[in-house]
This record gives sequence, C-alpha cells and structure tokens, in this order.
Amino acid sequence: MLGNAIASQGRTVILSDHVIDHMVINVSFADSIRHQVRWMKSTRFSRPKGHFGTSLTFSLPFGILAALGALGVGHPILAGGLLGFSILTRIAMGLVVGGLVLGDRKLVGTVLLYPVRDLMGFGFWAASYLSNKVLWRGETYALAPGGLMRSLSAKAESKRTEPVLTA
Repeated sequence: MLGNAIASQGRTVILSDHVIDHMVINVSFADSIRHQVRWMKSTRFSRPKGHFGTSLTFSLPFGILAALGALGVGHPILAGGLLGFSILTRIAMGLVVGGLVLGDRKLVGTVLLYPVRDLMGFGFWAASYLSNKVLWRGETYALAPGGLMRSLSAKAESKRTEPVLTA
C-alpha cells in the first residue's frame, strides 16, 4: 500500500533483498524480564496516554479482579465463570491470531501459555510505573517526558549534559 502511494507520485520504489529476522538476545529469564520492563518504561515515557491505555488489553487481570469481586459478594460460581471466561478469551485470541493469521503449527502445545503471558504483560506494565530509571548497554539512564534518556553515569555525564537519545 505504501509502495503504491509512492509510485503513484511518480517516485521509484526499491524493495530490499535483505530478510530481517528476530533473534532472542537475552541469555536468561531474568534478562528477558528486565528487557520487557525496560521496554514498557520507554513506552510509558514516549507515549504516556497510549501506554496507560495498554492496561485495557490485558484480559486475565480483569478476570481475576472480577472473580475477587464476585467472591466478595458471595458468588463463587460467578467468580469461577468470570475467571474462566477471561482465560478462555485469551486462549481463543491466541488460537485465532496464531492459527488463522500466522499459521503457527506448534500452537496447540503453547496455547495455554497465552494467559500466563497476559498476566506477565500486566506485571511488566505495572512495573513500568515504579521508577524512571533503566539499565541499557551497561549504563543507567533516567527517562524523561517525550522519550528522552539522560545518562546517570559519572563517565557519561562528564562528557555531555544534554539528553542522549530518544526511546
């Protein structure tokens, strides 16, 4: 679509012959968790309203909250139904997106991980509000509104005083 729009203006469209692949660079589970929280923090500072709205995309935390509310007013069957519904909708979404859209052949063995990942994602989102500091490539930075990062290390501060890059 973008290529057609550019070509319709009489410009040349050149397609790259390079294939971009995704690689998991985190060596450990803890590194992966830190990476996810750092990503959420940078999103919070670069797009605060959109990041706040991200909370609405997590199904399982709302299911747990609804189940606790139903239990609190003495309706354990309703609580189970609400929690079950939130789990099933997350699994259904994983099946639809993974199976129909992406054609994932290994989906059946991993589909039960979608509710777990949903809950973890909510945890990463919540953790993004705990501080404005991130560790990136061995240096600690403070995030500022607009997505700017300011180095907090003495080594970098002696060289520059302005923000170093945007997230």
